[in-house]
Amino acid sequence: MPKVLEVENDDDKDFSELFQEYERQEGIHGFEGDRGLDDLNKVCEAIGYRGHDFKYGSSLEHFLSDNSGACEAIIEWLNEINLPQFKEELITHLNEPEESDEEDSED
Repeated sequence: MPKVLEVENDDDKDFSELFQEYERQEGIHGFEGDRGLDDLNKVCEAIGYRGHDFKYGSSLEHFLSDNSGACEAIIEWLNEINLPQFKEELITHLNEPEESDEEDSED
């Protein structure tokens, strides 16, 4: 009797394996710069997040608005890398006087 080769079903693969196949298929080699952001948008669309006409319209923004854990992961990453230029920029936003409604109503 001939030996039957089992073909691995995509359902048996985990997300990581499928994602590696997707990266190869789409020629994704990293996520740097504008191309990386375009590729990340493409990934978000591929997992079911389509852009829409609301405030945050790209596939990536739609994904982030629906997945608070991803937003938290970005903040954790920012804390871990502790880049001096990010720190300097953040300092410029600390202790800025807030515009109050009282000031606006005096005019």
